[in-house]
Amino acid sequence: MRLAAASLLLLLNSVQLWADGLTIGLVEKPYINAREREFELVSQWRRWDDHRADSAVTALGFGLNGDANRRIELTVTGIDLPDRQFAAQSVELEAQWQLTEQGEHDADWGVAVELEREIDSNRAEAGVTLLWERQLQRWVATLNGGLHYEWGRDYQNEWESSLAGQLRYRYSASLEPILVVHLSQETGAAGPGLWIHQRLVPGRRLNWQLALLQGFKTTTPDQTVLLAVEFEFY
Repeated sequence: MRLAAASLLLLLNSVQLWADGLTIGLVEKPYINAREREFELVSQWRRWDDHRADSAVTALGFGLNGDANRRIELTVTGIDLPDRQFAAQSVELEAQWQLTEQGEHDADWGVAVELEREIDSNRAEAGVTLLWERQLQRWVATLNGGLHYEWGRDYQNEWESSLAGQLRYRYSASLEPILVVHLSQETGAAGPGLWIHQRLVPGRRLNWQLALLQGFKTTTPDQTVLLAVEFEFY
């Protein structure tokens, strides 16, 4: 496991070609609950301190888990237009595998493979993301390291890499304060947040996440508010 962690860090440090675009989103865990289904909504409000206009981005996804540590998810991402209409921007299909059983090793591992296509352009992207998580008493650290390739007609084909991290404190079964960081060529943002877990009836659960991120790169919004709602059911 230590060798794999070292390989991941070496990969992220060695890739010098980063793609344009922001990589702020949810930090994924490596775990897959058998036969669970999930609806997911992730909204971001982005604010710039200079003359650039504020913007909003929304992603809607549906995930379906199998019986053998595998998962598939379809996500549609769009932007909110000035007239408050939602315009679909891209579609992504993701397959995820849980590589180790929870608690089997010092850290838990998973991998996700993604294929994304922009709707109004000739651009596409494929990639792989390594998922890592380790628990130490009440503290839980999660890392997502991704390597992607973008291509398309009239587009400069290039590699990109990204790193997202989350540190959370298990204050209670329903409340977890978190600290989040996102890094890529165009992205540099970090800030605090909260995870709120709400159990409904048996087999039904809502997860809420709110994060307030401060950008520290000129290509990243000065402030980003991320709100995510996950509805999990069997």
